[in-house]
Amino acid sequence: MRPLDLVWDLAPARVEFVRGRPLGAMSVAGDVAGQATATMDQLVLALAAVGRDLADVATCTVYVVSTDHTDLLAASAVVQARFGERDVPTTFVGVAVLRQPGQLVEVEAVAVAP
Repeated sequence: MRPLDLVWDLAPARVEFVRGRPLGAMSVAGDVAGQATATMDQLVLALAAVGRDLADVATCTVYVVSTDHTDLLAASAVVQARFGERDVPTTFVGVAVLRQPGQLVEVEAVAVAP
């Protein structure tokens, strides 16, 4: 990969910062993959609210409450499946806790569209 492959010229694009987190996290309590699925569903709704979709996502960060690498891989499998063939730059971060009790996954995304 060339260094310039990592640089985006955004002018005059519109940039949206959105997040997804599972609503009713207890319905998939203790299930990282289940919460990742619910989180991505919410991300799609958040994107739609600003006139965007997953095809507009330029980068995202996925937070997973865990110190176990297999949990990050479980979340990764769900997120990668939702983006399909697109190789969206995504960072997975293991954290100690998220805002809602029982919440295991949260996604922040940056969407860019002309």
